[in-house]
Amino acid sequence: MNHSIAGCLEAIQLCYTPHPDGPQATTARLQVLYENIFPQEERSTISTNEYESSLKWKSRLIQLFEEMDTPVESIWEHIRQVEDKIIYKHLLLDLIKKLVSHNRIQESYTYIEQLPVLHIFKEEDQRFQGYRVLLKHYAELADAGHFFESLAKSEPVKERHVIDNCKSLLVTRTTETSGWEAGIALCNHKKIGNKYYLNALRPLTQTWDYEQMKRLFDEHP
Repeated sequence: MNHSIAGCLEAIQLCYTPHPDGPQATTARLQVLYENIFPQEERSTISTNEYESSLKWKSRLIQLFEEMDTPVESIWEHIRQVEDKIIYKHLLLDLIKKLVSHNRIQESYTYIEQLPVLHIFKEEDQRFQGYRVLLKHYAELADAGHFFESLAKSEPVKERHVIDNCKSLLVTRTTETSGWEAGIALCNHKKIGNKYYLNALRPLTQTWDYEQMKRLFDEHP
């Protein structure tokens, strides 16, 4: 295993489970790892203890995966070692996004199933967040059929603004790829709604002049 990747994994574990010799030993080890793994230009000029942030180590680990073009299977083997479920979830979601961005959709389902159940205020299965990655992907493709399939598994009642943004994107992209009539027709679907009419028409403002827009509204009041 690459020593920088191994160091990031060790640091994440230290942030989650402190060194058995106590907090001073934890801090000392994190400082050593930080100085060896973070280039000087990527170190904070404000925070003096950012090495204590597991999120900082998570971000560096993802960066290393990208820099080294680490295969998906190897990334998964590294992620499996992470005991902190929140960091594990973030790393796994990044892997899912990577797969989806390369149109490796079927593979993404395997890792969506590995998303954990977190207990913060109550137990919550995190697989819906993986399906939201697919939801945004299909919105960008203006693929309404697969969008609605993913929507059903995305727990749309949670964090409604995320779902609203995906619906807005789907309608906008539909107009851009298939015309404003298709965008408006999509708004009339029971799972979208007429509040997205503006998203269906907004792309026209980029290419239509005032007279064209006025004629459209006159003909379709």
